[in-house]
Amino acid sequence: MDFAPTQRQQDIRQLVGEIAARHCAEPQERARDLSGEFPDGLYTELAQAGLLTLWKQAAAGKGMLDGCILSEAMGQHSATGSSLIFVSGISAALIARGGSPIAGELLKGLESGALKLAFGLTENSAGSDANALTTKATRDGGDYLVNGEKRYTTGARDADYILAVVRTTEQSGQRPGLSILAVPTKSAGLHIAPMDKIAGNSHASCTVRFDQVRVPADHLIGQEDNAWSVLYLGALIERMAVAASAVGMAQRAYDEAVRYLSGRESGGRIVTGYQTIQHHLVDLAMRIQAMRSSAYYAAWFADTGADATAEINMAKIFCVEGAAHVITEAFRLCGGVSYLADSVLYRLWREASLGYFAGGTTEIARNAAARRLGF
Repeated sequence: MDFAPTQRQQDIRQLVGEIAARHCAEPQERARDLSGEFPDGLYTELAQAGLLTLWKQAAAGKGMLDGCILSEAMGQHSATGSSLIFVSGISAALIARGGSPIAGELLKGLESGALKLAFGLTENSAGSDANALTTKATRDGGDYLVNGEKRYTTGARDADYILAVVRTTEQSGQRPGLSILAVPTKSAGLHIAPMDKIAGNSHASCTVRFDQVRVPADHLIGQEDNAWSVLYLGALIERMAVAASAVGMAQRAYDEAVRYLSGRESGGRIVTGYQTIQHHLVDLAMRIQAMRSSAYYAAWFADTGADATAEINMAKIFCVEGAAHVITEAFRLCGGVSYLADSVLYRLWREASLGYFAGGTTEIARNAAARRLGF
């Protein structure tokens, strides 16, 4: 086990830093959050740098650690950038793993930045239970007719296609008859409504309603009734990406706290000169180190070809909950300045809460880890 960064991983960090300097400065992040405007420049640069679809490597059973490095690096700068990366990366991995007559076109568009995709899984009555999905696709000649509704479909407002998980056969046994269709967002009968979130509105999460939406059968991703085999991969990638992003967010919060406290005086001394403050900061640094180790180990273990289900789910839980702790403590240490609307810590504090739900709740992750551990 060797976590010394490869040249490729060093290049990934450098690329992220350069792109973030141009597109993710704090005033830009704040402006996007207020306006909800999609970050076209950021999206295009991530695509052209090969970062937007880097997670696709996981479809071939490798590259989890590279993806982890990418998501951690972006997490330090922009939750919106992280969201673009894992939605596009998961989409690319699902397409590459599943295959389809339309797969080449979709991957080429993603890799160039010419196409945007969204992934539609969650439904209001199903939540994290894919077995309970009711959005239905019925074969009609050379097409499918899709009816139903999705919630929290991130990126749908600006996407060209939605990779929608639909029911093509009535539920039976432990593997429901689910399929994935690439639904063009300009389709008649498709209604997309952005949802107002507490953060991340420039990569809008949406309610998507399908009302007799006609989709060509060659837009099927993978085999009919066999979505489960690729959805499992998507869940692992998303949870790994969320874990790594959380590490980046925690690191940014820690860095912001150290920067602010190192320049602030109280009682005639620089605040970081007080032992109590030093102890708090050391505790946060230890927490971040443990989070990073957990995420890197899970990614490395997956790259060995082993079943890393337990490790990835545990990393997701540990890193998400750890980030919430680090950010809240940094928020408290810096005092009232954290409560101002233009504070980086205030932004991180809002954004970090998504980790509890992204890629499935932490409770669902605990269930997945428990099953793999034999409980």
